[in-house]
Amino acid sequence: MISLKRDLKRALWGIPSIYRLLRFAGRLGFVPSDFASPEAYRTNGLVNRDTELVIEGFPRSGNSFAVIAMRLAQKNPLRIAHHFHVPAQIIYACRHKIPVLVILRKASDAIISQKIRTPSGKLEQGLRDWISFYECILPHKDEFVLATFEEISEDFGTVIERINLKFGTRFSLFINSTENREEIFRRMEEWSTHLNGKVEESGIGRPSSSREEPKRKLAAEIESGRYSLLLEKAGMIYSSLTSGGL
Repeated sequence: MISLKRDLKRALWGIPSIYRLLRFAGRLGFVPSDFASPEAYRTNGLVNRDTELVIEGFPRSGNSFAVIAMRLAQKNPLRIAHHFHVPAQIIYACRHKIPVLVILRKASDAIISQKIRTPSGKLEQGLRDWISFYECILPHKDEFVLATFEEISEDFGTVIERINLKFGTRFSLFINSTENREEIFRRMEEWSTHLNGKVEESGIGRPSSSREEPKRKLAAEIESGRYSLLLEKAGMIYSSLTSGGL
């Protein structure tokens, strides 16, 4: 039953009209939380015609860093759609000519990080979700700006330059200074405390030494050969998005 629900979710999360309908149905209690989490029912962050920028990617790919850095760099408030982690956000924005930044992290790294944050999750399920997410947006690859996890964390100012060039926007550039990075991590910790009552090292979107050992163990498991076909497919998608060919 759980597998069937996951398959159904993957089939629908790339269709903006159905996704938005499910979101409203969920707010009314008509959709079970194991199909779409309560977080997906929030209004803040959902793309609409007034959105100025969409920042989306698979979970654990640098989404929080990008959103906070983008806001930190701007002089005025910016209406950003973010953190729904569904292709429908991206596809809707592409159809309505709204600037979009898609974040891409290698599948194994994203899934390992996700597994540490949510130990009950399955590696295979995570890989299938990652593949489905980025397969859904492949047909729109020329309509958004793509940035890798490494580009987000190391050179976000250049990423903003690419957004401005593609969409004719005039967003201020992020300066990757020690002070700015520390401010981003401070805000992440503040948000983690708000949600959990404390800083959750397993899930906070900044580096944490406490995750290094679990990462090594999960890396050994995911590279054992059991998931080779899924990793190969994910690698092809990653290559197609970053270099233009399958």
